[in-house]
Amino acid sequence: MISMDIFRKILDKLFLHARLAFVLGADIRSRALLFALAFWLPLRKRMGYGQKMGIRMNLKKFDTTFQFFITDSTDAAVLKEIFLDGEYDCEADAPPKIIFDFGSNVGASVIYFKLKYPKAKIYAFEPDPRNGEKLQRNLEQFSDVAVLRYAIGGENGKRNFFAHPESGISSSLRERVSGQGSYEVEGRTIDAVMEELGVEEIDMLKFDIEGAEQEAFENFKNIAHVKHFIGELHCDLTGGSKERFIDLFKGFRVAVKQIARTRYIVEAARAD
Repeated sequence: MISMDIFRKILDKLFLHARLAFVLGADIRSRALLFALAFWLPLRKRMGYGQKMGIRMNLKKFDTTFQFFITDSTDAAVLKEIFLDGEYDCEADAPPKIIFDFGSNVGASVIYFKLKYPKAKIYAFEPDPRNGEKLQRNLEQFSDVAVLRYAIGGENGKRNFFAHPESGISSSLRERVSGQGSYEVEGRTIDAVMEELGVEEIDMLKFDIEGAEQEAFENFKNIAHVKHFIGELHCDLTGGSKERFIDLFKGFRVAVKQIARTRYIVEAARAD
């Protein structure tokens, strides 16, 4: 007998994949695959094969078709957050020329910005090597996109990066699970990457760096050289408050949307 909780979870998953198929699928094959993955991914896991698949989908957004590789169930969650929920659906005062994407994961947010602002140069930052191959595959279809393997935080040099055992979107400079394994990555401050890349002003900066946002922005000296911020604040991981984080954006118009008990989407536009 299936409990009501399990039944609801099954229905929620079916509904999610149906929405993904209907909204994003660019052809019949991709729509069918997106819906079928609701069954196939859990089945493979239960059979002991893991979730890695590497299925190429033809998806569509802003009247543009693009390719996206799905390898595990977290990819569906990422597509939902970015393309269905519109977490980064914001309007810049002018089309951005330079975009920094901190915490690019497998590239869905980079694709979103590239489709919305096709003339923009985008720098995608992702330190987790487990995401690296798929990130490159998802972004190689675009020009003017550069991938950098840096973990953005409050200091430069080697940093311990904690790999979440179950979710590639939850790895962090913060240890989230007791006994969690880690490896060394290159850490950079925002000022350091701006200097390294020769970028004097950032038109849009997106961040989803799983708890490192407080230290990153507290140590960002040239914060006034960014026109527009949008990203996810994880108060449960930063150890700070929403108010403490927002206070860093003096001279900006700030909007906050709560998406979970201790998590928020923060948007800050420079008040020129």
